[in-house]
Amino acid sequence: MISRGAFYSILTLLLLISGLITRAQLYPYAGQFMQGTVLMLDSSRLEGEVKWEPHQNRKLRFRTSAAAEAVTYSPQDILAFTVDSFYFVPLFDIRVWAENAALLGRTSAIKQVFAQRLHVGTFTVYMVFIEAYDGVSGAIQTYPNLLFQRTGVPGSTPVPFPYAVRMKDKRFEKVKEPLITLFKDHPAVTEHLRNLNKQDDIAALLETVKAIDIP
Repeated sequence: MISRGAFYSILTLLLLISGLITRAQLYPYAGQFMQGTVLMLDSSRLEGEVKWEPHQNRKLRFRTSAAAEAVTYSPQDILAFTVDSFYFVPLFDIRVWAENAALLGRTSAIKQVFAQRLHVGTFTVYMVFIEAYDGVSGAIQTYPNLLFQRTGVPGSTPVPFPYAVRMKDKRFEKVKEPLITLFKDHPAVTEHLRNLNKQDDIAALLETVKAIDIP
């Protein structure tokens, strides 16, 4: 089974996309300080309260207590932070499916972002929320992406997979091709990807990826 934090994120992600909950409800620490830990670059730990809105341009806010002044950290400033069952790490120079997906059929470059780590095994899986202007709707939109990366392999880059990002079916099939290549040595995953439709449950895909590490 996927972790409680990962399952909770995926389940509530479905509700977020459907409009039944807000992002503050999905990530309660987006609207208020909550107990958390920050892992610094020297591996020291700061215990206190954190507040962060899932967004590629938002910094993490940290304070040691409710009476203390908050300090901010960018992805390049820390190794990770945790809050409740969620674990976030910085990612740099990634590609995601966002505002360029529907009209141009290409990924967008993100310089840095805090990503929720959902699973670590042969492959590491992350989830990010990207906000960008959508030229079709004329409004700011949220673009959820899963990122799959081969763990511990130098030069390996995360491969993005869009969830509920608007695109035509033929383009969605093209989107899956890099992932099929990434998992070419794991037939169960490639078969799952080939049969995957845009509306299908992504939790099932994560279970298939995690099963790679089950003897």
